[in-house]
Amino acid sequence: MDMFSFGVLTLWIMYKPYLSGANSLPPNMAWASKYVVHHAECGDLETIDNLKNNEKLAKFSQGLVEVDLGLEDAAKLQLEGFFGVMLLCDPVAREAELRFQG
Repeated sequence: MDMFSFGVLTLWIMYKPYLSGANSLPPNMAWASKYVVHHAECGDLETIDNLKNNEKLAKFSQGLVEVDLGLEDAAKLQLEGFFGVMLLCDPVAREAELRFQG
């Protein structure tokens, strides 16, 4: 599994109800409503595809982490950084960012 796929899998495991439209997006995520596919059998996968095609996956995941009440501040910072790198759509940029942080 590559880094991008691992990031998408992590996003899906943590926030599937938001990706599928089962949960309403928090107010800070209103911009993303146009990408969420509601009530489709594979709505969560279509939402991921929409976000990916518009290079919004990292922003979407970071917005959900920001308002996740189940996470402590340190965990939020780590997850925001993780998603910010792993969900970059451009593999060259993702690799460069990983080298910079490593």
